[in-house]
Amino acid sequence: MPAITAPGVGSGLDINSLVDQLVALEKRPLQAVQSQKSNVQAQLSSYGKFKSVLSDFQSAMSALSTRDSFQIFAASSSNENSFAATTGADARGGSYAIDVTSLAASHKLASGAFADSTTVVG
Repeated sequence: MPAITAPGVGSGLDINSLVDQLVALEKRPLQAVQSQKSNVQAQLSSYGKFKSVLSDFQSAMSALSTRDSFQIFAASSSNENSFAATTGADARGGSYAIDVTSLAASHKLASGAFADSTTVVG
């Protein structure tokens, strides 16, 4: 009949502790790879966020790609029937008061009848 043996019995060696330490040593490379994986995933996430912010910035800047974007002045009148104004590329900002000192009057000229369209006038 075979004899039952237990390694380390009687030698004073703590076999369970030795096995646990060996297993921990074997796991170190895996833990290092997992740590690197976490770091790479964090960097990838940061790059994604940066790309998103950069895309938003690019969209905002595209609104400024034409000259019209910078022509922000407009002219207005409190009474468009009496006075109208327009702005040009060199417009300066400000508020201007227009005083009407006299109104234009209508004027008509009339002459007598002419015999035909070839008659000399004058």
